[in-house]
Amino acid sequence: MKEFSTSKKLGEQIARNSSLDIRIIRPSLIYGDREGVGAMVAIMKFTGLFCKKMKPITVDKLSLKIIEATLREK
Repeated sequence: MKEFSTSKKLGEQIARNSSLDIRIIRPSLIYGDREGVGAMVAIMKFTGLFCKKMKPITVDKLSLKIIEATLREK
């Protein structure tokens, strides 16, 4: 897991240092509309298994956030 985190940070650094206009989006947990998944996430939220850093988001909401970030001016 450490290698994954390190390579991710390095990739973000390279992207930031480029001349490209980029946005970095770091969702913690993405879930879809498969049967039972929404209920599971709701139960996990209710029981406090998620903290401020780990906020689950549906793939639909994430897609909208990516579009918004892309269209927003820096």
